[in-house]
Amino acid sequence: MSTQPLMGGAQRRIAIPVRVEPKVFFANERTFLSWLNFSILLGGLAVGLMNFGDKVGRISGGIFTFVALSAMMYALITFHWRARKIRNREAGPYDDRFGPTVLCMFMLAAVVVNFYHTPFKTEFAVSMSCDSCVQDVSKVLQGLPEVQRFDIDLDQQRVVVEGTAPPSRLSRLLKDTGRTVIVRGQGVVNGTHAGAAVCIFDMYSHPAGTPKPKREPKGLARLVQIDNQTCLIDITVEGLSPGKHGIAIHECGDISNGCESTGGHYNPTEVDHGDMEKGHVGDLGNVEVDKDGWGDLVLESNRIKVWDIIGRSMVVAAGAEDGGKSSAPESKINGNSGPGILAGIVARRLVLLKTQKPSVLARAKPCGRKLELLEAVVNCNIVPVHCILHD
Repeated sequence: MSTQPLMGGAQRRIAIPVRVEPKVFFANERTFLSWLNFSILLGGLAVGLMNFGDKVGRISGGIFTFVALSAMMYALITFHWRARKIRNREAGPYDDRFGPTVLCMFMLAAVVVNFYHTPFKTEFAVSMSCDSCVQDVSKVLQGLPEVQRFDIDLDQQRVVVEGTAPPSRLSRLLKDTGRTVIVRGQGVVNGTHAGAAVCIFDMYSHPAGTPKPKREPKGLARLVQIDNQTCLIDITVEGLSPGKHGIAIHECGDISNGCESTGGHYNPTEVDHGDMEKGHVGDLGNVEVDKDGWGDLVLESNRIKVWDIIGRSMVVAAGAEDGGKSSAPESKINGNSGPGILAGIVARRLVLLKTQKPSVLARAKPCGRKLELLEAVVNCNIVPVHCILHD
């Protein structure tokens, strides 16, 4: 039988169907779902930023929303484009999950930067007497790129600073101008935070063999968890002997027997005593007291979480702690700082109404004894700390 009639005079080519493997279709679907998941994740983050973030967070949320919608449109268009190429039996990279993976990494980096650099708002009481003092303070703050804005009130002797500059650094720089500086309050620019606590040092244990102080030592510590990474802490003490005194968070909130019943340093990581970065989580360093018995300490910690230390205690030691660097037997335990002399319980701050004074409720952490419930109401209004201590 001749094949000539089948081929025809024009020698036409007959297209024979080619079987497309299922994995090609699956590859295209995987790519589409990868982009879709990325869009949903980014959209959820955008909603969170716009609902709970500050001005910068809302701007970031708007940008993330635009990127999420763009990624979704890109996913839909490329899915249909690749599907058409598959139907036409054209070669192409149908499994392209590298793009959304890289974008997810960039998104994660953006989230970390956005939340890690949460702007602080710190209010200082600064001794100023003239316009020259105002200019000196302004010059210091203007030289810091991390300071977004500041306000100086000469009549009230008040300086309010907003930005990402750590309050401890601001306090040191303002003190370097030769003026008295006191932290009046600190928090987040938009007023929201992850938690706040206060510790009133009202349990004094007089060390044996030392002269009795002229006035009863006392103090106050305030803690603000501005986000999941950073806790702002400012501590003020009065009536202690001049010099450095070690201060730490202790594991128990039992002060029924003074500082002796507070247990050891708060140490969930079970390491030796050291600095704030590598030692006990509760290690806070030293507070330096001047000749008048006044001392303050301002610091930030990325290891302390307010919700983990509620009901525990803070203790000021008789001497300076050495950061665990000396050869003394107690150096790896408490920095060879000696016995505790001033203690208080860390309590949770609850602001009920703007016109009401914050109340403080603390549940003591047990140390081999029955759990005790302690309640106290204190004046935690943002006023100069020395006024609180003298009232």
